[in-house]
Amino acid sequence: MSVFKRYGHFIGLGLLLLALLILTLRPFGALHGWVLYVVFIPLCLASFALHIGLNIDHLRRGFRRKAFLYSSNLVFVVVLVLAILVLANIVLGRFHVRFDLTEDKVHSLSPQTVQLLKGLKSEVEIRCYFQEKSDTRFRMEKILKLYADAAPRLSYEFIDPDKNPRRAQADQVSGFNTSVFVSGDKTDRISSTKEEDITNAIIKVTRSGRKVVYFLTGHGEKSFEDREDRGASWARDNLEKLAYGVEKLEYALPGRIPPDCALLVVAGPEVDLSADEWSALSAFVRGGGRALLLLDPGRTPAFAARLAEFGVRIEDDFIYDELAAYVVGDERWPLTAAFESHPVTEGLRYAGFFPNARSVGATETAPEGVTVSVLARSNKGPTSLMPGAWSERTAGQEPPRLDPETDAAGPVPMAVAVTVQTGGGAEGGEPPDAPPGQGPGPEGRLVVFGDSDFASNRFYYFNNNPANGLLFLNAVNWLAEETDLISIEPKTSSQHVLRLTPERKRILSLVTRILLPLLVLAGGLSVWLRRRSR
Repeated sequence: MSVFKRYGHFIGLGLLLLALLILTLRPFGALHGWVLYVVFIPLCLASFALHIGLNIDHLRRGFRRKAFLYSSNLVFVVVLVLAILVLANIVLGRFHVRFDLTEDKVHSLSPQTVQLLKGLKSEVEIRCYFQEKSDTRFRMEKILKLYADAAPRLSYEFIDPDKNPRRAQADQVSGFNTSVFVSGDKTDRISSTKEEDITNAIIKVTRSGRKVVYFLTGHGEKSFEDREDRGASWARDNLEKLAYGVEKLEYALPGRIPPDCALLVVAGPEVDLSADEWSALSAFVRGGGRALLLLDPGRTPAFAARLAEFGVRIEDDFIYDELAAYVVGDERWPLTAAFESHPVTEGLRYAGFFPNARSVGATETAPEGVTVSVLARSNKGPTSLMPGAWSERTAGQEPPRLDPETDAAGPVPMAVAVTVQTGGGAEGGEPPDAPPGQGPGPEGRLVVFGDSDFASNRFYYFNNNPANGLLFLNAVNWLAEETDLISIEPKTSSQHVLRLTPERKRILSLVTRILLPLLVLAGGLSVWLRRRSR
């Protein structure tokens, strides 16, 4: 008994450790759980109780000592802190809160994605086929946690195709890093971990219906089938990623605009539309249709007079930008120095540019029922100190320069958005090309750019700058009334570089390598000498 009286607490501690060890082995059999709960935990408690009973006199004497009172206060503080931590953990477990303190919010979803997720009306299941413990899976799991936190209707699971080949075969997955999105009877798959691709996949499986974008042909327009620099195949590919249908329309004659046309794109015509085609296009917009016109300078002179009926002013000019020569390498590619406030330009943080552009603005007086908004402007005019932009209206002037008498100094408007109240065509009444089955839309919409090259393959993502491509997609989405599809800009971390002169480098090296260690050493010596002198 004397041995247990002296070493009872060690025996109890050993039994407790053995119980914890058995607890870790419990999943391998029911016997371990029975041994744990029936044998070791009672033995552990009994040993502690017996040890306390045998040493009760010693404990009573210890309770009267000042050291015990101080120790009890310390124990109370420790228990209180632990209780606060447990309570905080319970509260945070129930109410999930995250804070993204990065400057560019690289660990948060974009507002467009959050808005979409909050409005989900159907369940979305994501099956991710990734190899276990791979870096790609880690990135995908990290971003999907954000999606699941923002959308209760969204769920996801990770499957290793090697360990579960039947599931992979059922989803027609033959390799790693493929995610299958399912909502109802709709399915889509991606092989990317980017937020834009994930969001667009969710949109594809949750959207009802499919809107079709028609590209007009027959006038030398850019072709979405052309993979060369001048073509618009990149624009077509990105529209299809957003679940749009893309078709071509040969000549927009009266009665030929298809009933499923959600948007008609006229991308860089080299000759004017005929009078009948313009009549059909105008009636289509006035009846609630939507059109996107990309008009290059030096061509299609008839558009200047025709677009005046929609309050749009087009000049026969070229825009030059001296600053663009330093930024993108050519002064004939004016920069979009300022985006006006509009859903088309919402959220755009990068400056785009329009290669070989003309000015497009609003007339002094807008027709009744028509609203014109400028979307983008060039840089300010040049000064003796700063390069700038201007509208060159003097033909054949070499080298181009700002002539105050004939030219217009920047900022020059380069794109406009137009809304037209429906109900009155050119002849009055319902226009012949209003979308059938729906009646006139709430309003007609028209966007006009003074350039078409910015949406071509060459300049869509020029030098990895997404501004031109995002601007084109945003214009399409606004025209088609798909505001939740407004494109998501890729997130990049800002690079902050500290540049030091050689003199400052020497000072920094002196402080960190010599002065700071000496201060620590001096502090230690002062404490040692003070204690020694007592």
